[in-house]
Amino acid sequence: MSTYKQWSNAEQSPTDGLAAKCCLANVPESSEAALDVLNLDELQNRCMGNFDLVRRILSKFQTRFPEDMAEMQTALCDGNTDQLARIAHRLKGTAASVSAKGLARAAAGLEDYTRSKSGSNFTLFLDRLASEWSKFQSEADRVMTNCIDD
Repeated sequence: MSTYKQWSNAEQSPTDGLAAKCCLANVPESSEAALDVLNLDELQNRCMGNFDLVRRILSKFQTRFPEDMAEMQTALCDGNTDQLARIAHRLKGTAASVSAKGLARAAAGLEDYTRSKSGSNFTLFLDRLASEWSKFQSEADRVMTNCIDD
């Protein structure tokens, strides 16, 4: 049984004063593909069961990612591959921290390609990153939509 199903009512909440609980009546069991996009069980475990913290982390990441993408586009236009690699590295770590494995792999691919300086087809890697971001956003939005405030 999913950890979140156990926490779907206040009596079973693992954290006193939990500001939000996942309303799982509308959330199906996660598939392997969904876990690759956003592993909510893993993220909530990192947050010691505090779903309010999970929501804040996801919200901050959703705000910051587009800014990072814009910075990467600027770095690419400026021909600054070192900056592009640094931002991709930062995104890789942040995505891994929020349990977005597909997004972390896409950022790692961009970072590795950029650091290898073996080509100029950065657009392919940026497109893959944007595609993974779209999947992540959909999953994060689905999770946030199925959460209720106390």
